[in-house]
Amino acid sequence: MNLTPEQLSTLSPKELETLLLLEELEALSKAKENLPKSNIHLEEVGSNKVSVIKSLRMLTEMEMSLTDAKNLVDRAPTVVLTVPTEEAEKAKIELEAAGAKVSIKSV
Repeated sequence: MNLTPEQLSTLSPKELETLLLLEELEALSKAKENLPKSNIHLEEVGSNKVSVIKSLRMLTEMEMSLTDAKNLVDRAPTVVLTVPTEEAEKAKIELEAAGAKVSIKSV
């Protein structure tokens, strides 16, 4: 945020702290956007489709609905996630533990 010195002087210590935290969050968000990304490619679902669907939802922190996760798994082979490269191996391990065959491909 671009506040003038006059505007800053009117803020309470708590408001200044909140402003600094917001600026830090914005900087972290921009940094994360610039990280190299990888696609998690679901090659085969395996014998335990329900576990693969659950794992996929957990990897998206439940942001993916059950229906969306099921539909995505049903389309295998397909890309199921695009994540920062440093998180890709964790996602692969999680999905493989559920019985899926997975590959990682750089974007």
